[in-house]
Amino acid sequence: MSTSERLIKDTNGNVAIAFAIALPLLIGLIAFAIDLSRATRMRSVLSAAIDTAAADILDRGIQCPPSGPTSATFPSDISKCPVGGPKGETVQAMARRLVEQQFAANGYSTRPVISPPILLNPVTRRLAITATAAYPCSLSRVLVGNCSIGINETVGGAGLPTPSRQRGLTLIAPPTSDLWLGERSSPALPTQLSVSNGTAPFSFSVGPRLPHGLSLNQVTGQINGLPRDEDCIAPCSPELRSIAVSVTDREDPAGQRPAAAALSYRIVHKLKLKIEQIPASQVAFSTQTTGGIAPFRYSCSNPPSGMVCDPHTGEISGAALPGASGTITVRVVDGRGKTADAVAVYRSPSTAPSPSALANGARPNSGKNLTN
Repeated sequence: MSTSERLIKDTNGNVAIAFAIALPLLIGLIAFAIDLSRATRMRSVLSAAIDTAAADILDRGIQCPPSGPTSATFPSDISKCPVGGPKGETVQAMARRLVEQQFAANGYSTRPVISPPILLNPVTRRLAITATAAYPCSLSRVLVGNCSIGINETVGGAGLPTPSRQRGLTLIAPPTSDLWLGERSSPALPTQLSVSNGTAPFSFSVGPRLPHGLSLNQVTGQINGLPRDEDCIAPCSPELRSIAVSVTDREDPAGQRPAAAALSYRIVHKLKLKIEQIPASQVAFSTQTTGGIAPFRYSCSNPPSGMVCDPHTGEISGAALPGASGTITVRVVDGRGKTADAVAVYRSPSTAPSPSALANGARPNSGKNLTN
């Protein structure tokens, strides 16, 4: 064997050794990336579930009696207080139930744990809820022995019955209105917080957070921006949200309570239309509409002879002429007049459908044009 041949074989061996050394590290990085992705998604779902649960609890009303002279100024534990009436389920039980429901709706089988205390600030009407949840993991269990996430979420606003007054300073939030995500023409914007009495300049704050894309001018109290569309669970129906807003004036000594109120709005997700071909059919399509506000109306452009479009569902059915092909544009209009389109590509067989095919779902033309 020549010297050059020995060098080539030695090099191949070195590469194999290097690959064998690097392989466990590569597998570990992949496992860590999967763990991180799972934890990040679960954290987002858990945070949204806590927000929704807290808003629902505050909206129904908490029946805790005053606990003493400090209850007017300091957060108090309301974990065991009934919700909605003296015989209602406790705050902790209701929070656990609502969070578990939202987890199940997102496809999780795990049950989050809501840990006491659940605190209520009687001035800002904000709830502080602590929750943990376990997620499927691989490398995290080996490295840290823990595959769970924990969140301490402070949510507030809903259920504040009247504007709060502090030494004459009054903050009044506008009435509940719609906030259209992903739309430049949202009717709730700009939102102006109003102040009476007090001495300008004022300092406004909002919490725990505004919808993504919106910002608060801390000097003028105006909320503006373009609310970004958010992930949601189909059919993405409108949902009521509420947060706490507060204001202080320049004569308010540090550490004193601000005037507070509740800013409520109805989230309306962006209208979207998806069209899918019905299995085992080349000329029948179903639609799925998410977001928007009911009622919904559907229309189809250029349906071929023999095919019809249902104005109530957008479903396309019938029997096109043999060999026909093309596209059909389906449009949905919601209760606001907003529209969304989707395109169906059809290709009819070169021969007419058999009686058995018609019996299995292909419907002959009824002679009525159902398009708008």
